[in-house]
Amino acid sequence: MSRVGTTETAFGDRSARYLLSIDGNWLDPAEDDANIRWVRNAYGEAVRLRAASGTYLNFGGDADLDDADRARAWGRNVERLRRVKRTYDPENRFRLNPNIPPAES
Repeated sequence: MSRVGTTETAFGDRSARYLLSIDGNWLDPAEDDANIRWVRNAYGEAVRLRAASGTYLNFGGDADLDDADRARAWGRNVERLRRVKRTYDPENRFRLNPNIPPAES
């Protein structure tokens, strides 16, 4: 991540040395409680680490973030991205992803 400059792509924060994804997958619904508990415990352990911070918006667990939180994830790129959005998607049709609202005209 850190080999590319901060403003060269949309992804704003490139300071992390590692990216962690905790993926729990299972087939048997009878295992839901145990597996959900495992994922939540693993996440709880990870966020206590000194190096743990930030958000990568392509991970689905960030559904509870609001637009301001998402904007912080893009860092100083957000205003440039909002201008691009105003040009190519002024009606904000592509909003069912981590959304960047179009800039005001």
